[in-house]
Amino acid sequence: MSNWYVGQKVVCVKPHSQGVVVVGSTYTIGAIHECSCGATSFDVGVRTDCLIMDCTRCGFTEFTGGIGWLSSSRFRPLAEADLSAELAE
Repeated sequence: MSNWYVGQKVVCVKPHSQGVVVVGSTYTIGAIHECSCGATSFDVGVRTDCLIMDCTRCGFTEFTGGIGWLSSSRFRPLAEADLSAELAE
């Protein structure tokens, strides 16, 4: 398990193809999901009509309950000192 925790403030550093999170915007982790393959996803408040998700790493399909789980790779802790290089990509 990583150093992520529920209630942690994170900043989006990678865009989403459907625009559900915005690069440079701050979000709060409401829940953390870790797939059996080790991939970590966050609930940052995005909701969806889709009730299943496929793990972006291993393809495993799980019930989501309408939560728009997003890969932890899209975020960095807000407390990290310098995100300017990552945000510029």
